[in-house]
Amino acid sequence: MKTTFSVTIPGDPIPWKRTRGRGFHRFSDPRYKAFKERCIVYMVQAMKAHRSNTGAIIYPCILRAGFYRQAPKRKPSGCHGLFWHRDNDYPLPIVPDLDNLVKGIKDALTDANVIDDDNIIVGIRASKWGSRKPRSEVALHPVTVAGWRAQMSTVS
Repeated sequence: MKTTFSVTIPGDPIPWKRTRGRGFHRFSDPRYKAFKERCIVYMVQAMKAHRSNTGAIIYPCILRAGFYRQAPKRKPSGCHGLFWHRDNDYPLPIVPDLDNLVKGIKDALTDANVIDDDNIIVGIRASKWGSRKPRSEVALHPVTVAGWRAQMSTVS
């Protein structure tokens, strides 16, 4: 499947969190802000490398995201022995929630002017893994009207 945009962002992915505080004194998690800024820098660099023009994508896309979090030193309680392996990537059935990780990436895609609005994302294929090399892998695939269901099932 053709990829319109792809980027790998090194470092542990940080999930989106609701702002805290009241009235004028509201603040966001500084770790999330730093992660989002790092995402924007890598996305702008990748966008310049992928396309000659720097305009935002305005057509429907499928978002594919893989989140690889730092592997814990010992087996997590939610991970059964069948899945967990210290040296290889493995499924991560513990916190954070996958939708909050995706929200952060969608915000960064919009702020980096990669996409015009996150409404153009018509499908999402996301996964979270434990890994020795923490990173976030993001790709956007264009959607054709005739075969979007087939495209959604083949995005990996």
